[in-house]
Amino acid sequence: WIITCGKCRSCKTKIPRIHLFVELSTTILFLICYLNFGFTEIFIVNCLIAVSLVVIMACDITHKKFTNQALIFLLFFATINRVLFDQTLANIVYSLTLGIVVSAIFYKIIYKNFSYIFINEEHFFDYIKLILIASVALDYQSFLYYFFEVMFILSLLSFFKVFSKKNIISIGYVFIFPLLWILIIQPINY
Repeated sequence: WIITCGKCRSCKTKIPRIHLFVELSTTILFLICYLNFGFTEIFIVNCLIAVSLVVIMACDITHKKFTNQALIFLLFFATINRVLFDQTLANIVYSLTLGIVVSAIFYKIIYKNFSYIFINEEHFFDYIKLILIASVALDYQSFLYYFFEVMFILSLLSFFKVFSKKNIISIGYVFIFPLLWILIIQPINY
């Protein structure tokens, strides 16, 4: 996008700015992964996690929905990353169970009382899927910290009236940034 000045080389059609966002954010996240993990298998897995989260955020910004393919891709590599750290599936099942409970509570509290934030129920369930993937990606303590961050950001956005019944915006970043922070930018050593 930068090299071509936001235009196609052959037909000169404008390329959407979301491509610039994807290119810059993946470059920055790859650099952060390299600085945190060196050139190891964990670096490769975390780069793939970062790419999937950037794609999910770009889809949320442009289409206000997550693609199931990107969510499955994220789930696959989040599970691999977790197994590399934990060396067992039992801890994943434990934190996933916690994720299911937290997601049910989140549904009861947020969607039932603040459904106007979301375009429709499918839009809301995309966020629920991401919360469940976060529960697989993180140990239970990190997951609770992640969920606290998500709820804190949502509370701040609500307090400052960023969204209302007339102003529906994509809030995928509320769920994606804390996950990026915990997994890639500020990783917790197990």
